[in-house]
Amino acid sequence: MTFIPCLVRSSTLAGEWRFALGHPVVDSYLEFVAGRARPNTLRAVAFDLKTFFSIVDKEPAEVSFRSFRRDHSLARRKSTACRPDVE
Repeated sequence: MTFIPCLVRSSTLAGEWRFALGHPVVDSYLEFVAGRARPNTLRAVAFDLKTFFSIVDKEPAEVSFRSFRRDHSLARRKSTACRPDVE
């Protein structure tokens, strides 16, 4: 089953923001970030993760640096293949 991120923002009784994407691993990471970062940083991380997992067709546990790097390099080469000013 493919993970489809759904960004949900809620707040605690103390008024702190909490974000969730619907996957235990990603949500745990967002809780970790929430305890250590400012609200705008947390919001940016949550949005970036939503965007990333919307593009990458893998479960969060399947994503590794090696696979991401390879996929990203191939996508970048394809996107700049017709632009002579980019090497």
